[in-house]
Amino acid sequence: MRAVPPYDVLVRFVRTAAFEDAAVAAQALELLDSDEREIHVRCHPAEARRDYLAAHALVRTMLAELTGTDPHQLHFRVAPGGRLMAVAPESACPLHVSLAHADGLALCAVSRSGEVGADVESLRHLGPDPLGVAAQVCAPGEMQALRALPAASQAESLLRLWTIKEAVAKATGQGFERPLSCLALDGGVSSPLAGENSGWQRVSLRLEPCHVISVAVPGTVADSAKVRFEEAVPLLPALRNDGGGEKEGGVLSFFCRLVCRAGLNRGEQDGLLSSAWPLG
Repeated sequence: MRAVPPYDVLVRFVRTAAFEDAAVAAQALELLDSDEREIHVRCHPAEARRDYLAAHALVRTMLAELTGTDPHQLHFRVAPGGRLMAVAPESACPLHVSLAHADGLALCAVSRSGEVGADVESLRHLGPDPLGVAAQVCAPGEMQALRALPAASQAESLLRLWTIKEAVAKATGQGFERPLSCLALDGGVSSPLAGENSGWQRVSLRLEPCHVISVAVPGTVADSAKVRFEEAVPLLPALRNDGGGEKEGGVLSFFCRLVCRAGLNRGEQDGLLSSAWPLG
């Protein structure tokens, strides 16, 4: 396994339109196991199939890189509550994983130190009546706080609240066991988690043009957990080492990336870096 990195959670996201390219999709599909391929075939519409493929290729490349193994050797099971868990090889088992995809964006969060939940949602999913959607997501106090916000900021505030709740539900293993309206954030739509969820930190990232990502990990406000965000961009086959070129970690280069880092609860970003990284 590689040296422990200077962050607690690594989050990579990819804009999945690139997977509409037949060559990119074929290369990604080759990484999946038979169960994942069966689910992929059953996904409808085509956009959901594309997003699923991107998310599951992403988790395999990330864990392969972090453990120094081949992505084809990774095996997963779905735990109660819908959490994805690595069960082989042994080097991958200590890693905690959370997947999400929505409306052309897929992401994977990996933590070495404890449970992690991640979610992404799109403003386009809110439709013309965000407050109508909010009734399904918000507790009564949150709904009241949301209505008190300026109309122009209600949709994005709701999206941040929604994704934070989904992230906490995933990290705790609750999944879809109870409505999100039963998982309340103390003090309205912009406060830290409290009450039964006071032991959770969270960070949200707004991505243009219309997505919000949220990540939740165990810890108090005093903790200094770091989450690192990386945007993965699939390279076209002509730009990869597909002709028997150099490999790193046993897998051919597939992505390049843009990197930013944030501190949980502080929302700090230390800028963008650009570099090539391998598929694994």
